[in-house]
Amino acid sequence: MGEVDNELLLTNNAGTMIGGGGPNVSKETRKLKKAQALQLENKADKALQAAYAQVEAWGEKAKLTGPVKTAAKMYFKRVYEANALRGKQTDVILAGCLFIACRQLRTPRSFNEIFGLTSVPKKEIA
Repeated sequence: MGEVDNELLLTNNAGTMIGGGGPNVSKETRKLKKAQALQLENKADKALQAAYAQVEAWGEKAKLTGPVKTAAKMYFKRVYEANALRGKQTDVILAGCLFIACRQLRTPRSFNEIFGLTSVPKKEIA
């Protein structure tokens, strides 16, 4: 059985997974599982997951609510899908997304707070 689709990732998670585990797994099953894992690996999703982990860390540090963190992740995903990251550091984009999410969801955070949280210069966030 597959996982539920995650709207924050680019690939859908639907599909069949090769099962079997434990000490009595055949050599062929291990090879099939490894091949499937390599095939399913998606670099774009890994990049998004790393960015989302950063948003989570900053959100926990700033005691932000779940909806604010989710909104920041959705904004980042939009930027990522639009290929608007070229020449910009990921942390700068993430800090901006976090700031916008805070504003949109009426969670007051100043440039100074976001700057202190992320170590991204105020000028870059603006």
